[in-house]
Amino acid sequence: MKNIYHLSKWKNSSLCSSILFAVGLGFGIWLHGTAYADEMEDLGPQVYDLTIYESAFGKDSKGRPVVYAPIVGNPSKLVIADLKTRKVQKVIPIPGAKGVWTVTISTDGKVWLGSYSNGHVYRYDPITDVLTDMGASPTGSNVLYGLDPGKDGVVYGGSYGAAKVFAYNVAGKSFDLGSVFPDVYARDLALDAENDVLYAGVGAIRANVVRFDLKTGEKRPILPVEYQTDSFAYDLDFVAGRLFVKLEPSFREVLLDPVTGKPDMVTNGLTKQQQEFFPIGSRGVSPLAPDGKSVYFSYKYQLYRLDTTTKTYAPVPGASLANNVISWGWEEFNEPGYPGKSLVGVIGNYDGRVFRYNPITGNHEEYMLPFPPQPLDLYHVIAGPDRKLYSSAYINGSLGIYDTETGKHSQFPGLGQVEGWVWDRDKLYVGTYPEGKILKYDPNQAWRVKENPVMLFHLKEQEQIRPLSLVVYHHKLYVGTRSEYGTWGGALTVYDLVKKGKPSVFRNIVPNQTITTLAAKNNRIWVGTSIEGGDATTPKESEAVLFEFDPKTNTKVAEYSPLVKGIPLRISGLTVGPDGMLWGISDGILFQFDPVKRRALRQTPLVRGASSTGTSMVFHPNGYLYVTVDGSLFKIDPKTWKRWRIPYTTNLYRLVRIGRDLYMKAGPKVNMGVNLVKYTPEE
Repeated sequence: MKNIYHLSKWKNSSLCSSILFAVGLGFGIWLHGTAYADEMEDLGPQVYDLTIYESAFGKDSKGRPVVYAPIVGNPSKLVIADLKTRKVQKVIPIPGAKGVWTVTISTDGKVWLGSYSNGHVYRYDPITDVLTDMGASPTGSNVLYGLDPGKDGVVYGGSYGAAKVFAYNVAGKSFDLGSVFPDVYARDLALDAENDVLYAGVGAIRANVVRFDLKTGEKRPILPVEYQTDSFAYDLDFVAGRLFVKLEPSFREVLLDPVTGKPDMVTNGLTKQQQEFFPIGSRGVSPLAPDGKSVYFSYKYQLYRLDTTTKTYAPVPGASLANNVISWGWEEFNEPGYPGKSLVGVIGNYDGRVFRYNPITGNHEEYMLPFPPQPLDLYHVIAGPDRKLYSSAYINGSLGIYDTETGKHSQFPGLGQVEGWVWDRDKLYVGTYPEGKILKYDPNQAWRVKENPVMLFHLKEQEQIRPLSLVVYHHKLYVGTRSEYGTWGGALTVYDLVKKGKPSVFRNIVPNQTITTLAAKNNRIWVGTSIEGGDATTPKESEAVLFEFDPKTNTKVAEYSPLVKGIPLRISGLTVGPDGMLWGISDGILFQFDPVKRRALRQTPLVRGASSTGTSMVFHPNGYLYVTVDGSLFKIDPKTWKRWRIPYTTNLYRLVRIGRDLYMKAGPKVNMGVNLVKYTPEE
């Protein structure tokens, strides 16, 4: 069957109605006594920042050169800025979207956006000035990537989950083109329009590039095996008859023959060294220059030019950059020093910096566009010894600090996506994704990115990328982690905060399971696990365990079930109660475990069918235990085990205590919601 994927054939089809997916949040059924409601104080957003993942250069309704920049926020916004006046023309809310990983301009001049966490596609028409929600993509994914324009107004896109690709034709009808490869991400796309071939960069488990013939439907991987050691093939560009592919995390760029996948040899113009790749820091390479042979890229704060005829690259004299380029374009300014078309780009993700470079005159400049900062979703919250609340922004990684005594806010950039953290005395130890970095922050010293917080070590080489739980005991830091995409076997890592040196990593201490939660009691580290492996895996085991770890010998002593009855799948929120017992949550069940007699004592269900996301437990001076699990807040009498659910207008996660006050992150999901709330329980 011919032309089954050549979507311009359907350009006159009627507009497909939007498909809305009712996504169950998995909160299960509450099991509790009589509910009651007390007033909570909304403390408002904690982090305002500017985050741009990608942008596109084009024309507005009057033909003026503009940049279309979707910025992360709640909701996300599409900002249109004039490159000549350097002013913002419009700020358009993108309803339902938290952020936009991908934006492109179709051949008919419309601007297309692919969002998260709702996985919708949006189309903006510069002529009518209307942003249209095209609905959820046909792949069913909640995160979209790699929008790329095709013929006759068609747009192709990729997605997270099963490496699926999709398309929309000019009439707005959507098509699910299926999974291109057995992996997680279809991270970026590039189109050979002349031959109707779509290229998909895939990865998570292993990098590859799939050649997708839109005429026949054939899907064939072409990335040479020696480059499949990377996790992702990302930032694809089809330029001058060659496929440019960036590999992550090695940040190597290869030029592939689009049929065979054989890499071209490239030459370093300074050293004359030849090899099959060159280093790159930018989001891919620029479109082909007006001279018909040049493309540009950035590396280590420098603009580079590559000659596609000789395959030789070299730095552009006088064109240093403040950061790497995340978006490229060619625009006309018709100004002194900038004749014809000039290369333009957005630099970095966080400050709205733009550059332009004219290849005729060699003129180069950078300037700031006044993009408005937005309130960002929070992910983790922790209470400091200074009576301040520390909040991490998702995915941006900025840190928000709220002084509970003065009500003042402050924030700092560059912390990273926090997966777990812990205070020890006056130092904050932080575990971040995606490289499993462990950082130390001293709030008594000035904040300096890469200096304070300082990285103590990382666990990427041990295939540990999500440090979920941290605890300090006798001057040693213990870290529980989840493993890399497509792998099994989390680790318990031990790092001596006095002697420093290299950490000791104990992987697969419970085979194939993730280390989810830690607590210290009776000269032991108590560890809870989950049967899950890394992302894009299915569990190999059937039962999670609670085990004790001897800090003197660095050995696992024994394993236990934390439940009196039932089989635990995931254990979270482990803590030590004022009674000396271990208290925790397993699959929505509150349990009590005796660390001396080493047996489960009692349990009660809070949420049936729970995933235990955002679990936190706090013993309050009033004698009650407060718990957040799967978005619900509970009050429990630890003597009678009577329990109440405390309702709120939205879900609550990440419970912490300062004095008699409880603080939580509010929002529909654990990684959504910009506000903190304060709750003061009754005496």
